[in-house]
Amino acid sequence: MKIYEERRLKLTENLSGDIAVIIPGSVLANRSNDTAYPFRQDSNFYYLSGFNEPDSTLMIINKSGKTSHLVKALDAHPLSTSFGQYASDK
Repeated sequence: MKIYEERRLKLTENLSGDIAVIIPGSVLANRSNDTAYPFRQDSNFYYLSGFNEPDSTLMIINKSGKTSHLVKALDAHPLSTSFGQYASDK
């Protein structure tokens, strides 16, 4: 997971002032009433988080030079294989 943290820190180096970046992940899409498309995470979201669960959000907060990162699956989707979150402060 270190590579994803390094990518998020590189992003925050290019931001100035107190700022929050919110990046939504992909959601499950239905093909028909009883069939879903195979899930594919948003490329930008995955590049920064490494998190492959639907209905997830990445929040990067830079305040007074301190950066916090949170990735959270907002609701455990019934078709999801796992539910998780992680947070880090740098």
